[in-house]
Formats: sequence, structure tokens, C-alpha cells
Amino acid sequence: MKIFSSLTILLFAFFLVTACDDNSSNNNSNDEICDNGTDDDGDTFVDCDDQDCWANSACNTNNVNNLNNISNPEVCDNQTDDDGDSFVDCDDLDCIADAACTGAEICNNQTDDDGDTFADCDDQDCLNHQFCNLTDEICNDTFDNDGDGDSDCDDTDCVDFPACSATQEICDNQADDDGDGDIDCEDLDCIESPDCPTTLEICDNQTDDDGDDLVDCDDDDCFMNPICGMVEICDNRQDDDGDGDIDCDDLDCAADPTCNVVMFCDPITLTVCVDPEACYLDAQNPTGYCATAGTVDIGSQCTVGTDCVPGATCTGNNQNRICRELCMLDGSVDCTDTNLTCSQSMTLGSDVYGVCR
Repeated sequence: MKIFSSLTILLFAFFLVTACDDNSSNNNSNDEICDNGTDDDGDTFVDCDDQDCWANSACNTNNVNNLNNISNPEVCDNQTDDDGDSFVDCDDLDCIADAACTGAEICNNQTDDDGDTFADCDDQDCLNHQFCNLTDEICNDTFDNDGDGDSDCDDTDCVDFPACSATQEICDNQADDDGDGDIDCEDLDCIESPDCPTTLEICDNQTDDDGDDLVDCDDDDCFMNPICGMVEICDNRQDDDGDGDIDCDDLDCAADPTCNVVMFCDPITLTVCVDPEACYLDAQNPTGYCATAGTVDIGSQCTVGTDCVPGATCTGNNQNRICRELCMLDGSVDCTDTNLTCSQSMTLGSDVYGVCR
């Protein structure tokens, strides 16, 4: 009986060992990795579908390998990580074939490039695009202002614009042929016309330098040139021709009668001379001459006669020259100060005028 029992135990143990060996020969020794998209242990189940991964943290949160995230899919154009895999919108592999990730919207080609059913400026992607914030077409600035692909006269919006009319500017007929407000060479349409050379008119060489049939000062280009300005008027105390010289100081007046008349002035009545000039006389000019009025008062030291105020002259020796009032030796004009006497002066060299002393 004991022998039978022992034999039974041995047979049962052999059976168990054999069964275990058979089971081991059918198993893959690799462990399942739960978030790599691969059937690592060869049991035909991948990642979270494999019961080996049910307790793995990779299968307890939404991620690209967790099939449970079908209930929380990635929305590909809302700037949010909807499925919790740390990838947002088109950066998420779930969106690789989504229309929102197949191409950026081009805002002026009449096409729904990004597949969101909105084209061009109707697509919010174009909200701030330059083509969606345009004004009306400007017909003469070379730009496509309204973003329709056509600029200036090529744009149908400009069909009524004068410069886009069929009439072309003729560059030498003194007329605004194309109605854009510019005539002949002033019109940009004539910039390359042989009638509009770029050579400037020289205003004093008797030549039509710019080829417009007008020579020197007859050419409007010379209108502001000093050479073609007003003729100098020789007695109005103005620089009429803009050359910096006034009246008889201007060489243009060298032959003018106004600048060739000997005129005598009166140093007492100050006739003939024009303010700010006054009449003075001395031994070299006993008949009087006009000079800028002096400012040294009577009784003050001076150097020459023109230092003194009008109606006075500078007399005395070299060490003591002072301004003295002028008077007439014949008594017709006496000294203002009745304590002074009108007497002849060698400085003046005159037998008509004297000084008060």
C-alpha cells in the first residue's frame, strides 16, 4: 500500500513538471512596454489593450497610446491639449491628417487652403492679414491697394480714372491729354519721352539746353533764376535783381543817369540826402556829400566829420577834435546857443558855412 502511494505521488509530480515546461516554451520572455505602440511580449495585444498594462500609469491617463482617449480626442485648432498627451493641435500626431493641419490659409487666393470651410478674409486666420484690412484701389501709385491682384489701371475699379483712359499723354502739345492733371513733361507718362530731356536749361548761354524750344529767360525753368529776375531799379533803395547790390552800387546801374548826376546837398537843411544818410562837408568836399548819419553829439570828441550827428561837423586840432554845430556865415542860419558865434573853419574850407564856438 505504501509502495502504491509513493508511486502515485511520483507520477503526479512528473505530470506537473511536464506541464510547466510546456507552458514556458510558449511564452515570450519580453515584458510589455505600455506606451510605445508595440506588442512587446508577442501576445497580440498592444500597450493598454494588454492586461499586463492595466495597472500601469500610462494606461490611467489620456495619451496617444491609450485607446480610452477616444472619449476625449484632440481638437486640432483650439490651442488646447485636449487628450492630455502634452501635444497641442497640429503638434499632436492625432491631428496629422486633420484639415486644420494640412496647410496655412493664404488670404488672397480665393481658396480654403486650411480646409476649415472658410476662405481668405472669411477665415479667422486672416483676421489681421494686410489683405483683409485694405482700402479702395488708388489708381496711380503702382500698388495693389485692394488686394485683388490688380494694380492701378489694370484694376477694374480704375476704369473711370482719367489716367486710365484710352487717351495717351502727348508730351509736347501743352495739353493734358490723359486728364490726370499733368501736362506734357510734368506728366510721369512722359518721363522717358525724347520730348522731355533731363538736361537743365542754362539761363544765360543763348542755347535751348533742355530742348523745349525756349531759350534762356524765355524758358519757364529760368523763372526763379536771378539772371532772369527783375531789372535793377537804380533809385529805389532796393535790390531788385537779387544780386546783393542796391541801386548805384549795382553794376547794372553803371550807365544809369541816376548814378551819373552830381548833386549837392545842404549840411544844415539836410536836403537831397535820404535817411539813413545825411549831408556832410569838409575841405575835400566843400559843396557837401551824402553819408551814413553819425551818432556823436555836439560837444563830444570825434575823429572825422561823419562821426557827428546831422547838422554838425568835426573840427579842432588832432588832439582835441569835437563835434560843433554848423551855421551860415552870412547870418541866415545862426547858432542855436546864443552864447556862441558863427565863425569860419579851416576844417570846412568853406566861405559859406561856419561852426559855432
